[in-house]
Amino acid sequence: MKNNWYKIGFLLIVLVFVSTSACNEKDPVPDYGTKANIIGEVSLFDEGLVPLRNDSMIVTVVGTNPVITDTTDANGKYVLKDVPYGSYSLSFHKTGYGFHMINNVVHQEGETVVTKTITLGQFSTTHITALSAKDTLGSILIRISSDPAGTPSSPRHIRVFFHDIDNVSFENYTKNIFLANQKTSPLEYRLNPHALEDMGFKTGETVWIKAYGDSYYSNDYIEPVKGQHIYPNLNMNSAAATSFVVP
Repeated sequence: MKNNWYKIGFLLIVLVFVSTSACNEKDPVPDYGTKANIIGEVSLFDEGLVPLRNDSMIVTVVGTNPVITDTTDANGKYVLKDVPYGSYSLSFHKTGYGFHMINNVVHQEGETVVTKTITLGQFSTTHITALSAKDTLGSILIRISSDPAGTPSSPRHIRVFFHDIDNVSFENYTKNIFLANQKTSPLEYRLNPHALEDMGFKTGETVWIKAYGDSYYSNDYIEPVKGQHIYPNLNMNSAAATSFVVP
């Protein structure tokens, strides 16, 4: 019986030692190497809400040498292989679509999944044929005609840019508004003084506007060097800018 107690005591000492040693050992650090894949997905549409084939969009890691690129498959998936760890911009290009970018993709410690599906639309076919703005009943009535005209079965999407100087454009503006799914032509849109004040314009100030056809998914992005907001799907066929005085 005494020998059995010695054996039990010895086993307990061994178990304590093994447990203590295991607790003191550091967890092994996974070796992720120095590069891995970046993967993601796109979803493609026409200038409205009609889904199109998701293949053949070229996705590129900007600034890599040699260039790392891939082409989306039928499901819109892409795999950018063996990208060195770092922070990157990705560019997206396909004939008929405005160029698009996403910035600050942080890539480290294994495969990076771009979790947000990139939804992109085609260039707008909407030509703005006439643009006017006038004060009616204390608010500004903007009228926009387009070709094709907006209809219930084929709505148009229009972006209007505002500035306090006459050379307003998609590159030179202070504010813009997006008028989606417009089903009549001419389109009429009313701005009250409070809305104009929220945009930074004051009573008595002359405001210039210019309108362009856009796609529902405008593919807009921030250009990473100058920080400029880009709207790549705009139709450049546009009526001349016009102005109004804030009531």
